[in-house]
Amino acid sequence: MKTIILLAILSSTVFQDTTVYDTPECWLWYVRDLPIEYRDKPVAMWTEHAVYQEGVQAINVFVSNPKNVPLSFGRYWELRVWNGSEWIPPRARFSPFIWRDDEFAMPKGMLLHCFRFPVGSYYHLPKGKYRVCKSFYARKEEMELSAEFEIK
Repeated sequence: MKTIILLAILSSTVFQDTTVYDTPECWLWYVRDLPIEYRDKPVAMWTEHAVYQEGVQAINVFVSNPKNVPLSFGRYWELRVWNGSEWIPPRARFSPFIWRDDEFAMPKGMLLHCFRFPVGSYYHLPKGKYRVCKSFYARKEEMELSAEFEIK
């Protein structure tokens, strides 16, 4: 796992999310048994919507694990914006952007995970094409997953 440190002072205008998280340290909103339509497919990640409006504060990101092997993951997630030739970090609302990472392990496989990332609290998000990335581990094998979305 990576060691990352987050140093920030957030103003009172920061988005106040009233979501009750299953594991707030890693923005895990909830975990459910995997619906049948996701079985027999690869591990995948996607956003709830393909397009969000400017001013979006949080996005829901789903990860399906159709394997009978538990996934583990840390707090760390990353947002990138397409600049026309490569994926780069968007402009942060504060700096430096560092936090310590932990490892969270699920008790079993065959689960659907929903993360709720507070993208608008951390980044300036003008119109554009974005990608959220997060690492997962299955039996010590790392999987770097990503999900793309647009802000219009």
